[in-house]
Amino acid sequence: MKQITYIHFILLLSIFISLSGSVFAQQKNNDAMIILNVAPMAMLDFFDGPSLRIGAEFKIKNTVFFALESGQYLRYLKSTKINPSGYLIRPSIKKYFNGKDSSGKFIGIEYQYKNQHYDLKDSIGIFDMNYEKRYSMQRVIHAVVIKFGAMIPLTERFMIEWFCGIGIRHIRSYSSLTAEENNAILFDSECPIQKDFIRQSGTHLFPDFRAGIKIGFKIK
Repeated sequence: MKQITYIHFILLLSIFISLSGSVFAQQKNNDAMIILNVAPMAMLDFFDGPSLRIGAEFKIKNTVFFALESGQYLRYLKSTKINPSGYLIRPSIKKYFNGKDSSGKFIGIEYQYKNQHYDLKDSIGIFDMNYEKRYSMQRVIHAVVIKFGAMIPLTERFMIEWFCGIGIRHIRSYSSLTAEENNAILFDSECPIQKDFIRQSGTHLFPDFRAGIKIGFKIK
């Protein structure tokens, strides 16, 4: 599975770079632009698990841009989730308000697909027997978010982007626990709220709140 997600990650970026190059060539007389970016804060996510996220965006027309971000989960940091793995894809459309290029404030709509595996460890009590068990979870998430933010030039080529957003996410989770074990997990006052959330199995709808920064390099 890990090999498959890496192959998917590389292929996705290769296809997008090729597509971007094609669009760049077609639009070179219309001030075509490509911005490559990384999300550094994702490498330090102790809750969801660290991930390497690389993306790009290119001009469609005037101040409208198409963007695509792809992420691969890593295991080098200890997080709430044990050994997280998987990938995510985030295509989006962005509209800038400065009237000439991809700098200044913007609004956008973003879709996210995430497929993630991780382990958890909990105490389980069935009848008079209590025991600790490590078990696996799989999560498939679809989300749609409205984003607001700004792209701020640092130099002629380097840029920094900040953003925040709100939307809705659909989560389908699977646990390797039996239904009896899942209902017998022992909760206590010291258990963090986020662990209650990430151990849930089944299908759920939740609000989605998003914020972050990206560092970009502009290609003209």
